[in-house]
Amino acid sequence: EGAGQMLVKPTEGGGSVRLVASGSHRGEKDESFASTLGDYELVRMGSSLKACIVAEGSADLYPRFGPTSCWDIAAAHAVVSGAGGIVVGPDGKTLDYDLVENILNPFFLVAADERWTADWVAHQE
Repeated sequence: EGAGQMLVKPTEGGGSVRLVASGSHRGEKDESFASTLGDYELVRMGSSLKACIVAEGSADLYPRFGPTSCWDIAAAHAVVSGAGGIVVGPDGKTLDYDLVENILNPFFLVAADERWTADWVAHQE
């Protein structure tokens, strides 16, 4: 009994992408990145719950183009990784929580898999 293993569930070919995003912090970069996805469904919610929705398999992507602190996403990053998803910074590499310089995260992408990483990196300029 109890819960089974949580696994990301990337959208099958031909289906619309489920994109989770902030209910209050959307900007030009968010819209520009979303426009590269083709057909997509936008689901709005707050905080690291968005990352957990990707881990659960109910959404494909959570792009974050706004400021967050390390504690806003670190635990959800562990959940996403454990489910087989990725959390990458602006360079497309796994998000690093090096607190030596700053407690703020760079922009990041939570995704069910790596297929959107190149588009993500291209939208950092």
